[in-house]
Amino acid sequence: MSEEFTPLNDNVLLTVLEKVPEMYKAKVVAVGPGLATLGGRLKPRVRAGDVVLIDRYPVHWVFLGDEKFLLVNEHKIRLKVKDVR
Repeated sequence: MSEEFTPLNDNVLLTVLEKVPEMYKAKVVAVGPGLATLGGRLKPRVRAGDVVLIDRYPVHWVFLGDEKFLLVNEHKIRLKVKDVR
């Protein structure tokens, strides 16, 4: 991706690695700054490069040039996959 994108609020931009039953395994490409609250901002719990599982529905597909991404709110991420090597 030649351009840099920053999602707003708690949105996360993902690229799908594979489909697993009822979910997508995806890699985090970009993360917004977090939700604004009365006490400040809630920082995101995921970072670019993390691998996550999200529900397959509902999702928002984003097409940037030839590339296809998912845009989801952080709370739609069900779990973060840890590398166990």
